[in-house]
Amino acid sequence: MPLKTDYKNRWLASKLQVGNWFSSSQYFKIKSVTDKDNCQVIKPDEPTKELTMSRDILVHEMNSGTLFDKTEKIPRTEIVNHMINARECAFTVNFHKMLDDKYVQEVLTDAKKESF
Repeated sequence: MPLKTDYKNRWLASKLQVGNWFSSSQYFKIKSVTDKDNCQVIKPDEPTKELTMSRDILVHEMNSGTLFDKTEKIPRTEIVNHMINARECAFTVNFHKMLDDKYVQEVLTDAKKESF
């Protein structure tokens, strides 16, 4: 699914001049590892167009929400605060809900073969 972007101007076009600095956030997915130095990547909004990217760029300039050293268990309100304030930071959230054995048993008892 493509990322939604806010297309309103973020700077005054009339002030464009030599020496201005700009930044942006782009998201890439590894399609294949070419060799020890390069990867093939795709962008969510252009999945058919592959780009070759140096692994140095990945290591030194990018974040990943799926490659991490530890897992933290935190309350839902803290997760919501992290999501609200994440901006361009990549991270992964996994929700684990406690199962209610009685409810599961009721659902399985009431299940009909035709529904599957």
